[in-house]
Amino acid sequence: MKLKINFESQQRVCAHLYSLIVKNKNISPKPYIIGLIDDSYSLGWYCDLCVKRYSLPKNGIFLFDFPESKEDYDNLVWLEKLNNLDDFSVFVKKIGGLEIVDDKGHNPFSPFSLDKISNYVDFSAFESCSGISKVDIDIIVNNTQMIPYGTNRK
Repeated sequence: MKLKINFESQQRVCAHLYSLIVKNKNISPKPYIIGLIDDSYSLGWYCDLCVKRYSLPKNGIFLFDFPESKEDYDNLVWLEKLNNLDDFSVFVKKIGGLEIVDDKGHNPFSPFSLDKISNYVDFSAFESCSGISKVDIDIIVNNTQMIPYGTNRK
């Protein structure tokens, strides 16, 4: 089963990407994905300046709530590609560079969040400047490293 996103006609981008797209400049956006319920997710894009300013991964982020039990993730398509979902600590150790925190909702990349990606651009302008098509987005989302909430960077 494929993940679903409603592309509508806009993409959510950081202010830096927005200013480049308005000027019709080439961009190299990185995905910031939040896994939602079922097979849906929220998607925004950040840039190299955001990588430096907020110490974000250069290849993007897919944040998700680690399931409490197998029943919690049976219907979450975006978790199908993950192995070892039976033990949170084993999963976090496998990723590396993270530690578990008490707050299960903690975003390991705060203070960066979707709030920082508050500008919207027409999809055709985004595609023109980035070279990323709707088909490419499916591939990017499915290959972005998944990081669970409830962790912090070491």
